[in-house]
Amino acid sequence: MVQVPVQTLHRDPQLLYWILFPITIVMILTGVLRHYAAVFLATAPKKLEKPAMREQRALLHGISVKNNFHVLSRRSFEARRDYLIPAFESGAFLKDPDRKGQPAPNPSLTRVPWTA
Repeated sequence: MVQVPVQTLHRDPQLLYWILFPITIVMILTGVLRHYAAVFLATAPKKLEKPAMREQRALLHGISVKNNFHVLSRRSFEARRDYLIPAFESGAFLKDPDRKGQPAPNPSLTRVPWTA
Protein backbone atom coordinates (compact mmCIF):
# COMPACT_ATOMS: atom_id res chain seq x y z
CA MET A 1 0.00 0.00 0.00
CA VAL A 2 1.27 3.42 -0.99
CA GLN A 3 1.08 6.17 1.56
CA VAL A 4 0.40 9.66 0.35
CA PRO A 5 2.85 12.06 1.90
CA VAL A 6 1.24 14.68 4.08
CA GLN A 7 1.73 18.14 2.67
CA THR A 8 2.35 20.83 5.18
CA LEU A 9 2.06 24.47 4.40
CA HIS A 10 4.58 26.58 6.18
CA ARG A 11 3.37 30.11 6.75
CA ASP A 12 5.64 32.99 7.48
CA PRO A 13 4.83 34.32 10.97
CA GLN A 14 5.32 37.89 9.72
CA LEU A 15 2.56 37.44 7.09
CA LEU A 16 0.05 39.20 9.32
CA TYR A 17 2.25 42.29 9.70
CA TRP A 18 3.50 42.59 6.11
CA ILE A 19 0.34 41.72 4.14
CA LEU A 20 -2.90 41.69 6.13
CA PHE A 21 -2.42 44.94 8.08
CA PRO A 22 -1.42 47.02 5.01
CA ILE A 23 -4.33 45.65 2.97
CA THR A 24 -6.74 46.49 5.81
CA ILE A 25 -5.35 50.01 6.16
CA VAL A 26 -5.51 50.61 2.38
CA MET A 27 -9.14 49.42 2.23
CA ILE A 28 -10.17 51.68 5.12
CA LEU A 29 -8.41 54.70 3.59
CA THR A 30 -10.01 53.93 0.21
CA GLY A 31 -13.45 53.93 1.82
CA VAL A 32 -12.77 57.24 3.58
CA LEU A 33 -11.47 58.77 0.34
CA ARG A 34 -14.54 57.59 -1.61
CA HIS A 35 -16.85 59.02 1.04
CA TYR A 36 -15.23 62.45 1.00
CA ALA A 37 -15.00 62.47 -2.80
CA ALA A 38 -18.76 61.81 -2.97
CA VAL A 39 -19.44 64.54 -0.39
CA PHE A 40 -17.33 67.13 -2.23
CA LEU A 41 -18.70 66.27 -5.69
CA ALA A 42 -22.36 66.25 -4.65
CA THR A 43 -24.31 69.36 -5.49
CA ALA A 44 -26.28 71.14 -2.83
CA PRO A 45 -30.04 70.60 -3.05
CA LYS A 46 -31.92 73.40 -4.74
CA LYS A 47 -33.74 75.65 -2.29
CA LEU A 48 -37.45 76.12 -2.92
CA GLU A 49 -39.15 79.37 -2.14
CA LYS A 50 -41.92 79.27 0.43
CA PRO A 51 -44.93 79.42 -1.98
CA ALA A 52 -43.53 76.62 -4.15
CA MET A 53 -42.93 74.44 -1.10
CA ARG A 54 -46.45 75.16 0.19
CA GLU A 55 -47.94 74.16 -3.17
CA GLN A 56 -45.91 70.96 -3.29
CA ARG A 57 -46.78 69.96 0.28
CA ALA A 58 -50.47 70.75 -0.22
CA LEU A 59 -50.57 68.48 -3.28
CA LEU A 60 -48.82 65.70 -1.37
CA HIS A 61 -51.24 66.17 1.53
CA GLY A 62 -54.22 65.91 -0.82
CA ILE A 63 -52.80 62.78 -2.43
CA SER A 64 -52.14 61.13 0.92
CA VAL A 65 -55.67 61.94 2.15
CA LYS A 66 -57.09 60.44 -1.03
CA ASN A 67 -54.92 57.30 -0.86
CA ASN A 68 -55.40 56.70 2.87
CA PHE A 69 -59.08 57.53 3.29
CA HIS A 70 -59.77 54.05 4.64
CA VAL A 71 -57.59 54.75 7.69
CA LEU A 72 -59.50 57.91 8.66
CA SER A 73 -62.89 57.98 10.25
CA ARG A 74 -65.71 59.10 7.98
CA ARG A 75 -66.12 62.45 9.76
CA SER A 76 -62.38 63.13 9.68
CA PHE A 77 -62.13 62.31 5.98
CA GLU A 78 -65.14 64.46 5.11
CA ALA A 79 -63.78 67.39 7.13
CA ARG A 80 -60.44 67.19 5.31
CA ARG A 81 -62.15 66.74 1.95
CA ASP A 82 -64.44 69.71 2.59
CA TYR A 83 -61.41 71.85 3.42
CA LEU A 84 -59.12 70.71 0.59
CA ILE A 85 -61.50 70.67 -2.38
CA PRO A 86 -62.53 74.35 -2.21
CA ALA A 87 -58.94 75.38 -1.45
CA PHE A 88 -57.68 73.51 -4.51
CA GLU A 89 -60.48 74.88 -6.70
CA SER A 90 -59.84 78.47 -5.59
CA GLY A 91 -56.07 78.14 -6.06
CA ALA A 92 -55.28 78.95 -2.42
CA PHE A 93 -52.23 76.67 -2.42
CA LEU A 94 -50.80 77.76 -5.78
CA LYS A 95 -47.44 79.48 -5.77
CA ASP A 96 -48.70 81.85 -8.48
CA PRO A 97 -52.48 82.30 -7.98
CA ASP A 98 -52.71 84.63 -11.01
CA ARG A 99 -52.02 81.72 -13.34
CA LYS A 100 -54.90 79.58 -12.03
CA GLY A 101 -56.43 77.53 -14.85
CA GLN A 102 -53.56 78.16 -17.27
CA PRO A 103 -51.35 75.29 -18.41
CA ALA A 104 -47.70 75.16 -17.50
CA PRO A 105 -45.39 76.93 -19.95
CA ASN A 106 -43.82 74.82 -22.67
CA PRO A 107 -40.12 74.49 -21.81
CA SER A 108 -39.13 73.92 -25.45
CA LEU A 109 -40.40 77.41 -26.39
CA THR A 110 -38.24 79.20 -23.85
CA ARG A 111 -34.95 80.42 -25.27
CA VAL A 112 -31.76 79.35 -23.53
CA PRO A 113 -29.35 82.32 -23.49
CA TRP A 114 -26.20 80.37 -24.46
CA THR A 115 -27.70 78.85 -27.62
CA ALA A 116 -27.99 80.61 -30.94
